[in-house]
Amino acid sequence: MRVNLNMPTGTTLLLIDDNGDRRSMFKQLLRESGYTIAASVNNPAKLVDATRQHKPDAIVISTDKPSRRLLTEIAELQEEERRPIVLFSEDDNPETMQQAVAAGVNAYIVLGLSSNRVRTAVDLAFVNFRQTETLRLKVIEVETALRDRKVIERAKGIIMQQRGIDEAAAYALLRDRAMRRALRIAEVARMVNDTNDMLTGVS
Repeated sequence: MRVNLNMPTGTTLLLIDDNGDRRSMFKQLLRESGYTIAASVNNPAKLVDATRQHKPDAIVISTDKPSRRLLTEIAELQEEERRPIVLFSEDDNPETMQQAVAAGVNAYIVLGLSSNRVRTAVDLAFVNFRQTETLRLKVIEVETALRDRKVIERAKGIIMQQRGIDEAAAYALLRDRAMRRALRIAEVARMVNDTNDMLTGVS
């Protein structure tokens, strides 16, 4: 199945390459593919700083072989300034590819360039990034829900003990207080728990 994508008008890219001739070639190919180059950087160690400064939509990195420093920069970037990342490399070692993907690369392409291939690689990075981001946010949502549930259960127990009411009534009190204060039930429950800890001397 062939998919025709619209030209990426307005999509900005940060280009990282320590090889001047190759960097110029990449800039030309990316522009021919319809992308805007937000910045072109010759030092992979400046990846995080350049991303913070220029706020690109995605990042394209080309290198002979990904260095440990570069992979560290990518991992740090994905903690602070998450972006789709394409890495072009001459290193076709599967272990290197795995390390790059683990660091946060969304598309690893062994060098062999054409305008169409560059465009496909960037599109692939966006797709992989969105899928990964969706899964990451779902995991965070589930973890948050579990933490909130524990907080609410403890608060209900405190209210039941102090007021001599059943679980349903305790939950109703939390819910009503949350509605009156325009807060989440978990936030009110956390207040109950914190107040109880303060009064009982629990640290």
